[in-house]
Amino acid sequence: MQTQNMYELAEQLKQLREKKKNAEQRLKEMNAEIEQADYQLSMLMAETETQNFTRAGTTFALTTKIRASAVAGSSLPPPAGRSAAGLPKTRNCKRHSPVRDIPEKQSC
Repeated sequence: MQTQNMYELAEQLKQLREKKKNAEQRLKEMNAEIEQADYQLSMLMAETETQNFTRAGTTFALTTKIRASAVAGSSLPPPAGRSAAGLPKTRNCKRHSPVRDIPEKQSC
């Protein structure tokens, strides 16, 4: 009786792990689709100079984030406040403008 129960639980565990693996793969695909749609919408909003708009009760707002990146080709960090050539440090920045969706506030 216990052996049969153990085999059933082992099979259930195996199936659940497979189900989890499939769900994680689908989540990766969905996240990629979200990133693509976000990028396309942000590019279109930037081209049309649209800061924000409301659609079906949700406000979509274009936001800009500036992030610093490491200096390319450097294996050791330069001294504090200096570049690899000993010059004052400058930042190499990347711009990314994601779209932020803001739910509308419900009024009574």
